[in-house]
Amino acid sequence: MKLPSSVVAAALALVPVVFTAASAQPTRTPSAAMLAPVQRWIDAYNAAQTLPDDIFTDDVVITDEFPPYAWSGRVGARAWGARIEQSFQKRRATHEHVVTGTPQAFMTSQAGDRASFVLPATLTYDVEGKTQTDRALWLFVVVKGGDNSWKIAADTWTQNNNQ
Repeated sequence: MKLPSSVVAAALALVPVVFTAASAQPTRTPSAAMLAPVQRWIDAYNAAQTLPDDIFTDDVVITDEFPPYAWSGRVGARAWGARIEQSFQKRRATHEHVVTGTPQAFMTSQAGDRASFVLPATLTYDVEGKTQTDRALWLFVVVKGGDNSWKIAADTWTQNNNQ
């Protein structure tokens, strides 16, 4: 179906309004402080340690590619961590290790207290002596707390083995 040109023109005229209303400003890359809770997440995971609670907001949302697909709050984050561990134990996977690339798609709120970015990520692990590799696009939303520290408000792992 072809849309009338007046409808297309009206829709295009709204584009700047939509982006202004979202109050997101593109910049080059997240600051080290914004990346700090994510790096702590990666460091703990790679060291086979429990994820530190203080990297998450109280209402964090984690989505992943296995049931129940979404976890919320710090209790949910701990449940997600336990579910990951069960999954690897069931498959007899060992030596899990995450490496991330350069942040992409970085956006920050106009106030500068919220940001989102995507990290290309590679997870490697061994199953029965054979190295397995999963590639993903890993979306994070971070928020700046009252103490000026950044915390993870959302974490979404989306497998992307076409990278």
